[in-house]
Amino acid sequence: MSIAPPLPPSITTPQTPRRSRRAGSPLWHKARADVTRRFGRSLLVVLGIIVGVMGLTAINLTSTQLGDAFTYSASKAALENIDYAIQPTTIPFVDSLKGQPNVRAVQTLAQFRTRWTVTAAPGHVNMTILGYQDLHQVALDPFQLLTGHWPGAGEVLMEHSDAGLQTFKVGDSITVATASGSQSLRISGTIRTIGQGNAAFNGTARAVMSLAALQQLSGQSGVNAVQIQVSDASMLQATSEHLAQVLRAQNVTILDSMQMANPYDGSVINGLFTVMRVLAGIALVLTAFLIFNTVSTLVTEQIPIIGTMKAIGAQRSQIIRGYLASILLLSVIGTVLGIALGVLGSQWFTGVLADIITLDLGPFQWAWPLLLLSVGIGLGVPILAALPPLLSGTRITVREALSGYGLAITRRQRSTGRGTRLGWISQTTWLGLRGVFRRRGRAILTLAALTAAGTAFLAIQTTTNSVDQTLNQLFAQYNADAFISTDPQPFASLAAQVQRDPNIARVERLEQQAVNTQWGYLLLTGIESDSQLYHVQLVAGRKLNPGETDALLISDVTASKTGLKTGDTITLHTATTSATWHIVGEEHDLNGGLGTSMGMDKAKSLL
Repeated sequence: MSIAPPLPPSITTPQTPRRSRRAGSPLWHKARADVTRRFGRSLLVVLGIIVGVMGLTAINLTSTQLGDAFTYSASKAALENIDYAIQPTTIPFVDSLKGQPNVRAVQTLAQFRTRWTVTAAPGHVNMTILGYQDLHQVALDPFQLLTGHWPGAGEVLMEHSDAGLQTFKVGDSITVATASGSQSLRISGTIRTIGQGNAAFNGTARAVMSLAALQQLSGQSGVNAVQIQVSDASMLQATSEHLAQVLRAQNVTILDSMQMANPYDGSVINGLFTVMRVLAGIALVLTAFLIFNTVSTLVTEQIPIIGTMKAIGAQRSQIIRGYLASILLLSVIGTVLGIALGVLGSQWFTGVLADIITLDLGPFQWAWPLLLLSVGIGLGVPILAALPPLLSGTRITVREALSGYGLAITRRQRSTGRGTRLGWISQTTWLGLRGVFRRRGRAILTLAALTAAGTAFLAIQTTTNSVDQTLNQLFAQYNADAFISTDPQPFASLAAQVQRDPNIARVERLEQQAVNTQWGYLLLTGIESDSQLYHVQLVAGRKLNPGETDALLISDVTASKTGLKTGDTITLHTATTSATWHIVGEEHDLNGGLGTSMGMDKAKSLL
């Protein structure tokens, strides 16, 4: 028995080679190669995912944050539910209102409507100056001092959004129109009032000064406005009528009134968010089509590779996982970038909307459910879109894959003689047609994607054209070149003053009052019986007859919303009284709902 000599130190026993961990899986290498080999195609897929995820993330976050801002602002700011415009008075009636049931807070102030301009700047802008007894203790509609200091003699605080109408800075002088002529005021600072609309949006500036200074400026004594906040908004109508009686008992003359059950109603912009969600959804659908076609093309190109992988022992599930890894890599990149851009976009968009309505956004909170939804959509939609072509393409056998699957021409196809009968059609055209109808499912999906894109484009263009036409109708309804708002005074003397200008052809009265009904607010507009500046477009019924005091026309929009028709009656409520009027006709009128936070319907009556 012999013993084998030991092996030399330089000779080692062969070992089975082990795959380096850094090398990774061959399928993962292939997935990365599929992504980088066609960089342009991969970039389009990533951009599609980014657009869809970014849109949904931004819209959902903005909608949630804005809703939270409405709630937060309502809790931080004390807003009035009832406004009374009264004849200027010094009667001490506040204590009699504070003791009434359902009254939480009462505030009196002076309002002075004028026009202003920055010194040495062209043009004038509408302005309302508010005068408070104590600027440091404003119970309703409180404001925050942003820059500058509290006003002294001859000074005024400007709302920060007023700069959207005319540029100014603290320390500048502005010129305002008064009954005794133009007077100059110095801007002592800027303020921010929660709940007030942006001045650039509604076209009227807002300023604040002390009551004594405003009385000296306007030449009026006392206060001319009363604001009430109620405890129970469900009793708003009864409370407002009762308080009107209390004011009249104190010999206070009420000129106008307005009541608002919910000053912060976020439903006005819900339609905007709905349209934007639909567009973002369409972007995701188009991305899904793009991914489907991309994967279909990729699988078709790599039929021999799929056959080779199956020939060396790869399972169908392994091949599918390899392709899904490519899609997952693209989805992760697109989803991460889409969510990041969506969060930034939502912050910007929320800030823009909050500045228009002047909301307090409150502390920022991450809406994790919405972010998880974006992650699920960004990762799930591409995977689901890629599965059908993968399941179909990887079903091929090794023999079919390696024998040029789909390229062989059968004997029956050769014997059909299409080229003989349709010889005038080129081979290039036949090749294109065969490429379209050979994969009918892919052709259908491609047509569906093109249809969705075309539909979205036409919808946007149609909406734009519709808005333009609507605006044209809005401005064409009133054939007037200027609207003048004044304090109550005899119309005859006012018309005589205006008609002194030789360029004035006609002057008519126009009065508007927001009234409450069981269906919501209604903008009731009073017109002349022989009006030539307002065009009545009658749809049903008849026009208003001279002398009618309890008849009105409703718009066709109001009729469709409420179900009211000619011959019905409607009960109207203001903060001071209630009345039942008869509907004598319907007209087409789109005016009244724009520029108001309540989205009022419309109706017409005679003055």
